Amino acid sequence: MAERHEDIPIEDRPADRRGFFREGFASLLGPLAGFVQKKLEAVERAARMQADPAQPRLLRPPGALPEDAFLRTCTGCGDCVTACPAEAIYLVAGPGGPRDAKPVINAQTQPCVLCDSLACMPACQPRALVVTSREQIRMGLAEVDAGRCLRSGGEACTLCVDTCPIGKAAIHLEGSHEGAGLARVVVEPDGCTGCGVCEFRCPTDPRSIVVQPNR
Repeated sequence: MAERHEDIPIEDRPADRRGFFREGFASLLGPLAGFVQKKLEAVERAARMQADPAQPRLLRPPGALPEDAFLRTCTGCGDCVTACPAEAIYLVAGPGGPRDAKPVINAQTQPCVLCDSLACMPACQPRALVVTSREQIRMGLAEVDAGRCLRSGGEACTLCVDTCPIGKAAIHLEGSHEGAGLARVVVEPDGCTGCGVCEFRCPTDPRSIVVQPNR
C-alpha cells in the first residue's frame, strides 16, 4: 500500500525538506542573507525599470570612470552599494544578466546626497570609482525645462535651488524683471555635479529638471 504523506517523517517530505534546509541556510547566514536578498531585489527592480521607456535615465555613482572603462573595470561586487549611507546605489543587470550587474542611481527614487564621507568611491577596490573631490564630481548635468517649471506659471517654487548640495555654484535664479515673471532657474555646467537632488525634489510630473548622465 502506498505510503501516505502524513506518515512520512516531516524532515523526509520533499517540500518540507526544502523548507527545512532553506530556513537553516537563512539562519546560518544571518544578516548576510538579508543583504543578498536586498541586492537581488534591486537587480529585479532595475530590470523592470529598464524595460519601461518612461523611466528616467540612470546615473553611475560618483567618480565613475568613462563608460567604456567603467564597464571593463567594474566587477559588480556591490561594495559601493553597501557603502552608500543614502542607499542610493543599486545593481542593474547588464547584457549578460544579473551576473553582469553594474551599479546605478535613479535620481527620482533616491539621489546621491554627496555625503560627507563620499563613501562609495574609496569602497571600490577595482577602482571603477575614482576618489574625487565633491566639487569635481560629474555624474551628469541637470537640464531645466523652463516651459514646464512652475516658475513659468508664476509659482515661486525654489526647491531645486534650495536643496542643491553644492549651492549657487551649481544652480541659482537669474533674470528677474518687474512685470516679466519670476526669475528663471539656471544650471551652471562648471558647478553641477549631476547628483540628482534637484530632480528628486522637483514637484512637477514629469520633472521640470532632470539630470542627463555622463556616458
